[in-house]
Order: sequence, then C-alpha cells, then structure tokens
Amino acid sequence: PSALGQALARARGALAAGDPGKAMAALEGLEPTAPVLNLRGRILMATGRLAQAEAAFEQSLAARPAQPAIWEQRALAARGRGELTDARRWLAKAESLGSPTAALRLARLDLARDGSGWPDWIADVGRWPRLGAARGRLEAYLDAGAPGGEADGARALLAEVRRRQRAVWITLGGGGLALLLLLGLGLRRVWGGAGLEALLARHPET
Repeated sequence: PSALGQALARARGALAAGDPGKAMAALEGLEPTAPVLNLRGRILMATGRLAQAEAAFEQSLAARPAQPAIWEQRALAARGRGELTDARRWLAKAESLGSPTAALRLARLDLARDGSGWPDWIADVGRWPRLGAARGRLEAYLDAGAPGGEADGARALLAEVRRRQRAVWITLGGGGLALLLLLGLGLRRVWGGAGLEALLARHPET
C-alpha cells in the first residue's frame, strides 16, 4: 500500500480504537484530498468540533461533489449545531444522489417536534406538508427493501406518521362540525327560530 493508504489506515484504526488525537496525528502533513478531508471531518465530529468538521466536509465536497455519504455527514454536523435548515438541505442533496439513509433521516427531521409547546394534534395541522413528505419517503424506503434493523425503525416511524395524520383529520373534521353548529346557532338567533310564515311576514322582501 502507498504511504497515503497506510496513513489513512492508521488514522481509521486509531479512531475506531477511540483515540481521535492519534488519528488526527496520522493525517498530519498529508495533502488535503477528499479522503483525507473526509476522515479529518469524522475525527473532528468525534471530538465535538462540529463547525470544523463541517468545514472539512465542505472542502471535500467542493472538490468532489458526488459523495452522498459525506453530504450526510455534513448534515449531521449541521444538525448537531442546531442548524436544521442546513441539515435538511444537505440531506436532500444526499437523497438526490441516491442515498436511502438520507431519505430516512429526512423523514425523521420531518417528524421532529418543533418545541412550540402545542399538542401534536394541533401543531400537526401546520406540519401537514411535512407529514406527507415523511410518509412518502418512508413508504419508498421500505418498498426499496431496507435492511432489517433500519426497516423496523422505518415501520415504527411510518406507523407514527399515519397516526398523526389521522389525528389531523379528526381535528379538522371536529373543527368543521363545530363551525357548522356555530353557524346554525347564529342563524337561529338572527331569525329567532321563526317559522316560514312568520319569517315572511317579518321580512316581506325575502
């Protein structure tokens, strides 16, 4: 193996052994090619330096854009920093490059609570487009033959999104019924519950 291959192997081994400092040292002096930058980004993520990790992934992707796994890593770094809009954007890029795991992660983001404090059955009315997008992604993910462990998680998420969609329909249906009842009561109050003959006598222009 080449000197680069040996250095990368040492860095991966050290990272797997839980020694990110040794892993980073193995990359010192190497040309910042995409494999080096990708591994550096993973090491930085392991040590919690998410902004630096994302910068390494960004540099790698600028040189080699067609890396769905690295778009996902960049998204994970962004999500760890609370940048959910960026995380969604990078996951969508990975999904467009054919990554099924990116689609699953996007579905999880679509189903995430936003901390508004509203009960799901109310907040999900506003989240309806996201619920539909999550359901479509999960169904496609399962139809494509997801691996066992991931499939179980995807099925659980799909059951959740279906339950939440049903709750929205019930909420909207109940709200519509209440509106009709209020309208009926309002009309009754306006017309005083009069019969047809009394109504015509009171309002001959009708």
